[in-house]
Amino acid sequence: MVAQQRGHGADEPVSAWWPEFAQHDKHETTLSDLMAHRAGLPVLERPVSVAQAADPVAMADLLARQSPLWRPGTEHGYHALTFGWLVGEFVRRHTGMTVGEFTRRRLGDQLLIGASGAAVREAARISSPPPEQRVWSVENAPPIPDDTVAEMEAAIGDSESLFIRASSNPVASYNDPEVLAAGWPAAGLVATARDLANFYGDLIGGTLVAPGFLREAITERVRGCDRVLRLESAFGLGYMLPSQNFVVPEPAQPTVFGHPGAGGSVGLADLEHKIAFAFVPNLRRDWLAGDRRAYRLIAAVYDAL
Repeated sequence: MVAQQRGHGADEPVSAWWPEFAQHDKHETTLSDLMAHRAGLPVLERPVSVAQAADPVAMADLLARQSPLWRPGTEHGYHALTFGWLVGEFVRRHTGMTVGEFTRRRLGDQLLIGASGAAVREAARISSPPPEQRVWSVENAPPIPDDTVAEMEAAIGDSESLFIRASSNPVASYNDPEVLAAGWPAAGLVATARDLANFYGDLIGGTLVAPGFLREAITERVRGCDRVLRLESAFGLGYMLPSQNFVVPEPAQPTVFGHPGAGGSVGLADLEHKIAFAFVPNLRRDWLAGDRRAYRLIAAVYDAL
């Protein structure tokens, strides 16, 4: 929305509006690189606390001073948490608002990034099953090769892997009111399934962005082995596209875009079939290559067409 309003192109260098970001040979990094997880900044180089992570300016400055782990634009890896502070700096420098403030102004209380008070008290608490219940793939989807499963298991068990470093700094619980109030742009969204589905419905309905701009945003920018997730992922500009990490039934694969979330949640839309869908469970499931519950629901929607 901000890029459309301000007339910024996806291939514009980040340093054009964030000069400090050019440090350590990042001067050619583009907005597209940030949004397609190609910036080479999936981890924070030093530990940060929940309180420190609540300061978006400080977090952006920390990332601006880091060296990329790969030459920006040449590889990709899921920037699980840093994505929010990187793209959030684009929002802040062009609107003067945090992502949470901008979202609240545009969408009201539909999607809360930085929730407090009654919204937190009334939110369902997230719970997790025992680790032995982890499943790597969903039925009726292409199986994940054994060597890929081995890499994923190794990454989860290695505290120094990019997977763990990208998702566990700061160490936090998403049941913690302090975390939910912090307004991390990439995690801690408080919303109902209906409101999340309505957001995707507004996207494809043309009320939030122009149809041409949305089509550009969901055009595939990168696909391949993800340096962080260790399996195939694919991205447009921020949106995830069907892949090993975003598993959807075959009828949905050519036209769906959206994003899964930790523990099994997912929001998506289909521009061709005019479908908007969301699933937000409070019982986490560690299906890293798709959630069986969401997959079955999505399949039922397409079976009904």
